[in-house]
Amino acid sequence: MYEYNADSASALYEYGVIQQHWADITGTSKIGRPAGADIKASMKSVWEKVAVALDGAICHFLIDDDDEEDYTARFVMEYAVAAGVTVKLIRSKACRSCPKSKRLVTKDFVWKHGQIVDMDDVPVKFVWKTWCWCSIFDDYEEVMKERDPAYEPKDGDHPHLCDILLAPRTIKVIEPLWKSIPGNKAILPVLWEMFPNHPNLLRSEWSPSETLKASGYASKPVVSRGGQNVSLVKPGGAIMAETSGRFGERDMVYQELCPLPSYDGHHVLIGGWVIGGVYGGAGIREDDGLITQIDSPCPPLLVAFDSTESEREVVVDTSLVAKFDSIIGYTPDNTPVYSSDYETRGDDKELSIIKTDGGDSTVVCGRKWHSMEFIRRYLVSKHHINFSRVPTPFHMFHLRKFYRTTHINPEDSHDIKAESHLNGSKIGPTIGSLLIWKPEFKNGGHVAVITDVQGSNVLICEQNWDNTMWKTMSNSADVCRNYSRKLEVSTEDGHFKINEKGLVGWVNIHLDV
Repeated sequence: MYEYNADSASALYEYGVIQQHWADITGTSKIGRPAGADIKASMKSVWEKVAVALDGAICHFLIDDDDEEDYTARFVMEYAVAAGVTVKLIRSKACRSCPKSKRLVTKDFVWKHGQIVDMDDVPVKFVWKTWCWCSIFDDYEEVMKERDPAYEPKDGDHPHLCDILLAPRTIKVIEPLWKSIPGNKAILPVLWEMFPNHPNLLRSEWSPSETLKASGYASKPVVSRGGQNVSLVKPGGAIMAETSGRFGERDMVYQELCPLPSYDGHHVLIGGWVIGGVYGGAGIREDDGLITQIDSPCPPLLVAFDSTESEREVVVDTSLVAKFDSIIGYTPDNTPVYSSDYETRGDDKELSIIKTDGGDSTVVCGRKWHSMEFIRRYLVSKHHINFSRVPTPFHMFHLRKFYRTTHINPEDSHDIKAESHLNGSKIGPTIGSLLIWKPEFKNGGHVAVITDVQGSNVLICEQNWDNTMWKTMSNSADVCRNYSRKLEVSTEDGHFKINEKGLVGWVNIHLDV
């Protein structure tokens, strides 16, 4: 790991949108799926959760006077608005009193009756920002040097950014304050001290030791942007590469030299996104030089399709496709499965909500009628268990526990453990196992549940697959089976394999514990 830029929004739009278009234009989308394809679904899921907390309040998006921050913020805003959040974009201009000043006064807000309001007199209560926390701390430090301890703002005064983003209790910032720690490169020597010689870390120190001088090192400002003021030093002290910038006066950290790999003359760096606490996507930055900079291109990073998987296509009889909201079948325990044929949906974008056992509370199962909505509804209805929110069905593969929705008995109050197994593992699926598909299926993956086993076949129930009625093989209009599909399970040398295109594996839930 070169860096952990937790307090940066750089390349989010490039990874989430542009690399897909680039792949389409170059024709490479036929050989794989862009690694950033889950970013949109991840953001949508997170903003739906944030929308509940905001409860109708306006969220102000605060950005610097910078084009990259502008289009990045507008990309994020798109999914905030889709989740029902009312937003206002504030692109602050001429915040600094002079080019070298660290004081950040914003003229887009004023003090009024002891609170901060925007120029439309809307109180500021929630903020999403691209401003670096370190810049806010610098602003605070400069302000505190000059402010009287008894300072009280006057109506009409313009606040500093630190007044907004460090406001005690009155303003909540969606990008949390703790990001200032892993977002600062000073975390690198701290990690090395905590986990010396870890295979995923490069030796990082506060000053170049003899060990670093012998191996060569990179010097980096603890706070910087876009590869500015970075120097690569060869063993012996010769400069290998360096960049200029406006962060040269910052404290430095020194990291073991590990030149980026070169392909066709391009030095390649892979970056990943964490959204809502889980992996959200990845992308590539490449440069002719050894140091990745703000204008380094973002070519498409593709995850190649598995050529060993079956390439058979599902042939759907369109005459059997049911309209949206229609019941297409029932599970063996009579849980209904609905059609999610969006071409006939209309304007219905409602959430599916059911009551728990006893009717004392409700559970939001998800959007009608996604595959994950059905799984949550099925588990709550049949087993009285639920799972934490995840962005997509594919992310369910990483679930390690479920929890009870009712605690009638004391022994029911603990978590239900789960374990994941890749397709082809020595531990096979069984009744109740959740089958998980890769993200390229249904724009975020797919999930089904095994409800029965017949010989070497498993019977599965699922939603949002092909939206056809669960009819018997006789095609009789008045006879329905209680499963969606039958999948064959083969075993070889003790390994279990389901020959199903795109299937990642299964999650076994320990319901008997």
